[in-house]
Amino acid sequence: MARKQKRKKQPMVVSSQGRYRFQTGMITADLLRRGLRMADAQEIARAVRDSVLGKKEITVDKLGDRVDSLIEKHLGPEALEQSRLPAAGPVPLVETSRGIFPFSKGVILRHLDTSGLRLDDAMALVDRLDHWARSRGDEHLSEEMIHAEVVRMLRSSYGKDHARRYRLTLLGQKADKPIIILLGGATGVGKSTLAMELAYRLGLVWVVSTDMIRETMRTVVSPDLAPGLHDHSFRGIVDVGDVLSDPRERVLAGFHRQASQVRVGVRAVIDRAISENAHIIIEGTHLAPPFRHYLSDPSVAHVAGFVLAVPDESEHRRRFPKRARKQMKRKAQTYLDAFQSVRWVHDDLLRIAEDVEAVVLGNENLQDTLSGAIDFLSRELPVDAAEPPAAEVELGPSDPGLPTLLLIIDGLSDEPNPALGGMTPLEAAHTPTLRRLAASGGQGQVATFDNGEHPATDAGILALLGDELDADTKLGRGLFEALGQGLPIPSGAALFRGNLATVEPDGSVIDRRAGRIRAGVEDLLVGLREVALHGGIVGRIFPGHEHRVVVMLQGPGLSAAVGDTDPGDAATVRRVLDPRPTDDSPEAGRTADALRELLAIAGDELAAHPLNASRIEQGLPPANAIITRGASMAAARRNRRARSRGVMVSGCKTALGVARYIGMQTATSQQMTGNLDTDLAAKFATAGKLLAEVDFVTLHIKGTDIAAHDRRPLEKRDFITAIDKALGEFLEG
Repeated sequence: MARKQKRKKQPMVVSSQGRYRFQTGMITADLLRRGLRMADAQEIARAVRDSVLGKKEITVDKLGDRVDSLIEKHLGPEALEQSRLPAAGPVPLVETSRGIFPFSKGVILRHLDTSGLRLDDAMALVDRLDHWARSRGDEHLSEEMIHAEVVRMLRSSYGKDHARRYRLTLLGQKADKPIIILLGGATGVGKSTLAMELAYRLGLVWVVSTDMIRETMRTVVSPDLAPGLHDHSFRGIVDVGDVLSDPRERVLAGFHRQASQVRVGVRAVIDRAISENAHIIIEGTHLAPPFRHYLSDPSVAHVAGFVLAVPDESEHRRRFPKRARKQMKRKAQTYLDAFQSVRWVHDDLLRIAEDVEAVVLGNENLQDTLSGAIDFLSRELPVDAAEPPAAEVELGPSDPGLPTLLLIIDGLSDEPNPALGGMTPLEAAHTPTLRRLAASGGQGQVATFDNGEHPATDAGILALLGDELDADTKLGRGLFEALGQGLPIPSGAALFRGNLATVEPDGSVIDRRAGRIRAGVEDLLVGLREVALHGGIVGRIFPGHEHRVVVMLQGPGLSAAVGDTDPGDAATVRRVLDPRPTDDSPEAGRTADALRELLAIAGDELAAHPLNASRIEQGLPPANAIITRGASMAAARRNRRARSRGVMVSGCKTALGVARYIGMQTATSQQMTGNLDTDLAAKFATAGKLLAEVDFVTLHIKGTDIAAHDRRPLEKRDFITAIDKALGEFLEG
């Protein structure tokens, strides 16, 4: 057996104040106070330790010389010169909003406790800060300057996470809106204790429990009106007769009813806090995610919430006797007798949190839970609002813009449908990712139209991207469709978006999309690529995605003032319309005549095509006509704000056309279609790669709108579920 090596003793350090054992950590702290980075300070402190091991004693002066020589050896003579500390001056006074006070290391230590620093590191940083404050020679320092220097020291020596948590402690003084922190969880999981600890560390004054809110409500609402309000949350009092015979169902039904009653009081307390611009922590069993639902208008406050849990049932049970020793009126036996009901409520709150992907903190150790809560809040709340003034902070090169994904799910909204149990497709879909984002983010509405009409895809996307057209600029779907397909657009050409359709000889429209035909479209239109028309006009028809086509008229004296021939889905009588000029100009009349001639030629060509004969034999609707809408003239593409707009990812030609019109780059592939069969994984993967190169990517998904137009609520529900899953995988990746 190898002989165990005897460890060398560290020497005694001899100073005028006495003798003490050498400590590597003291050298590290001294070097940090002298302005060295953490990594350099630790490296040099270890080198000093190794150089003195085995010695019996060393004087302070010789130890100082050794430290200086190792700084010069490792970092150079310039670093040594910069690290020499000037003589410290008197204790400065700090100007705060509450008055003028002497600089206090204790106050900073309290803030640093929240930052997550170990005590010895916090002490070292406070010593550095004390020397910095004294050596400035200023009689007065502002509180902002002190905090700015702490943040700088934390970033440079310990990293941005500690700095972020420290800024959380300043948010109460700097926030532009009230801070609302909501803490839910079953009785006995430690909500009240944690809420008080958070309030102390964050400097918040108001802490309210839902039990207190419920007690207040009991004084004005009699037991006859609301019997469930006058008992414990886990009693399960609910007058449902024999409808709920299962004990668990009765308990949860009673709990949810009481929670809904208390919610009224919670909202009132929050409204009052907001009206007084006061920060508040509310804790209680009656709080359940998503927490933004407790605010009438979530935009008027900064909101964060989480659920507290005790996963171990035995540990949860043991807490009630402990609590009873401190709170004499909360007798343990009352809760132990109903412990199963308490756990049912506990687990149901976790189920709700799981559904909306709310944050859940396990509370087995208070310090660990407190640390986790502070870390979550420092990420959820806008701690950047507590960033010290830029002039007082050493900033590096400016960071690039925050990578942003704008996800446009076209046609996501809908109406309740009997096939979905009276729900909309969005309500019926499984959307944990969207729910989580909605619960932790902000919501709002953007008016994408101002004329009382529902916007089409082109107008809606233009509005969402913030593009403002000149009052006299009239754009149509034809232009965007052509741009989306990458077609060359001659100057002065008139453009229309068209559909291959199924039409009876009398003009009745059987199917505006010809069964969303895909196969053989190129062959159908091959004879319509260049059609000579009267007046020196040439007509061209280009295939698009599925049934869609682009109709182009090229020649002199054309206009976009021509009405649609497509009657639309909402028409009472669906019959092909005659192309008519919408103004009295000769250009409009000339264009309408040319379009009428081209569509008649196209109808004859399509009706005689063998592909349509084959489709009829297969029981498929023939693509025997073209109907048009969205007349427009070729217009110059605008590149303003192109650099800030980034890239559009889509399989929809209209969306791609809008993007190209306003100067965005575009990304698409054969797998990215504008329908329900689009490759969602490919779209999100492309967006992810692009975000590594540009700051702003718009991802447009059209399939939801297609399912709505085709009246396919079940497929729309399933497609929304697939989008949510793909989005969740994208965010995790």
